[in-house]
Amino acid sequence: MTNVLLSVQMDFPAPVLKHGDGDNPEERQMRTPLARVRGLGSAKSGTDAFIAERVTSIALALLTPYVAIILILLAGQPHEAVVSWLGSIYVAPAVAAFAVISIVHMRLGMNVVIEDYVHGHGLKTLLLVANWMFCWMLLALCIFAILKLMFVQA
Repeated sequence: MTNVLLSVQMDFPAPVLKHGDGDNPEERQMRTPLARVRGLGSAKSGTDAFIAERVTSIALALLTPYVAIILILLAGQPHEAVVSWLGSIYVAPAVAAFAVISIVHMRLGMNVVIEDYVHGHGLKTLLLVANWMFCWMLLALCIFAILKLMFVQA
């Protein structure tokens, strides 16, 4: 059996790389696709948000079973028992951490959606601020409710 080596012939010339800022239209056409992308990227930001999303995902993966088991155990219990359990020193910090991490994860995810799919600069800014304000308000309400359960027993 003979081995046949297939070769692919490129029908386009190799790109000519020029030094410059890329303002010249002729120069932009001669840049490689990678060079064009590097000039239009996220200005070297976004890695911290990417890492934060992954860290909050891992934290939620660890906390969710604990909180789910607590909720399953509390299903059908009287109000006083639920308040007592959720206000205990063993449950309240975990629920508070779950709330904080969930809200941070939600804010990061919504920021990505807004930045990717809203194209008007003014509307994008408005939605990012609204997302930030909503998440802080929700976080404050959750922490207030948990602290009330811990320190003001019914």
